Amino acid sequence: MIKDNSKKFFSSESLLISGTLLCLIQLLFSHVQARDFQLVLSLSNECFNSRERQTCLNAIEQIEEFQLISGSQENYSCQTRLLGLESKLIMVILNKNKNRSHLSTLKEVQTFCD
Repeated sequence: MIKDNSKKFFSSESLLISGTLLCLIQLLFSHVQARDFQLVLSLSNECFNSRERQTCLNAIEQIEEFQLISGSQENYSCQTRLLGLESKLIMVILNKNKNRSHLSTLKEVQTFCD
């Protein structure tokens, strides 16, 4: 009696390909996240330094995307700090934030999100 092993091989091959694809997607996603995180920090610093409305709005938009990702990954410490950073940027837009309190917020974002 001859056994048909083609289904076992195909099944193992499918698992290997699927696993490889998942690893590549995760690697790409983490690289995109690192780049997005650096963009968040860069735009936030630019907003605090220039106090330009459009720069601050761009920063808020990037932070919003990143904090949604952090929430979906259950990284609530990061998400909370990003929400705090958003509020500081909104205060800049409203001309209410004149001190350097944003520096501690940026440091916390780096600690919990990087």
